Formats: sequence, structure tokens, C-alpha cells
Amino acid sequence: MDLLLDLLNSRPLVDGTERDALRDPAAAHSWARAHGGDGDPEELAALRRARDALTRVARGDTDPSVALTRSSTACTGHRSSPTAG
Repeated sequence: MDLLLDLLNSRPLVDGTERDALRDPAAAHSWARAHGGDGDPEELAALRRARDALTRVARGDTDPSVALTRSSTACTGHRSSPTAG
């Protein structure tokens, strides 16, 4: 859960200005590595897509199950179903 919150907060508004920790390739690579990733371009693109989906959900712009399912499919190239437990 901390990773998702960190990902959501990687693009905050500070004094009305958006700061994107994943915009600059070197900074994005460092962010991904600090969170257990390898920071390759495909992973960074997937992180950005997942963050966009999380942002839409947090703002109430879309249903969580729809946004996150689409993001998961876009990130991995296939549909996955989470399991409880």
C-alpha cells in the first residue's frame, strides 16, 4: 500500500505547480530503483500509466475497478485478477 501512495504522490501540486518525480528519465529511474524496481523504460511507462489511473480514482473521475483493471492490462499486456487473502 505504501508503494501505491508513494506512486500517487510522485506528482504533487506544490504552490500551484505540478512536480513530477517521474518526468525526468534519470529522476524516474532513481525513483523506481528506490521502490524496488529496475527503472527500465517499460517499467517507467507502466508506473506512469498506473499513477494516472490512481489519480483518476483519487479525484473521483472514474470507477476504481474500471481504472485499475485497464491500467493493469495496459501495464502487463494481459488481464489479471487480484485474489483476497
